[in-house]
Amino acid sequence: MPNKKLIIIGDGSQMQKFKKLANENITLKGHLPRVEVIKYMSRAKVFVFMPKEDFGIVPIEAQACGTPVIAYGRGGAAETVVDINDSKTPTGVFVKEQKSSSLIQAVIEFEKNKSLIKPEYCLKNAKKFSVQRFKQEFKALIEKKGNYEIL
Repeated sequence: MPNKKLIIIGDGSQMQKFKKLANENITLKGHLPRVEVIKYMSRAKVFVFMPKEDFGIVPIEAQACGTPVIAYGRGGAAETVVDINDSKTPTGVFVKEQKSSSLIQAVIEFEKNKSLIKPEYCLKNAKKFSVQRFKQEFKALIEKKGNYEIL
């Protein structure tokens, strides 16, 4: 998709592969301080997340910035991103297969329907995964199962 701008942040194991594929519409930033990553994520039209991970915190961080996510719809992303086809308050679009053709289809779907994905939906969804919520629900569960008090 030569008409789309892609910014890749990070220095993971795929960076050498990305360097070989990069052209004028792809910018490789490498490792950046967290503050800079948040700036980029907050300004992004959409965040793309293609790996299959058990959880994957980065799509949640993108949503916490109010940024929609295009993600491979398996693994943790299937639990942390709300697909545009499955909700009235979507936070992203799922890619069906880890193939460039599937990613292109997801980008096209996102472009057609991006007005349906609101920053407030993304933020609200991200809050479901907050440390505070986890602690409250974990404490309630433990106290419900026995006569324990969690401090």
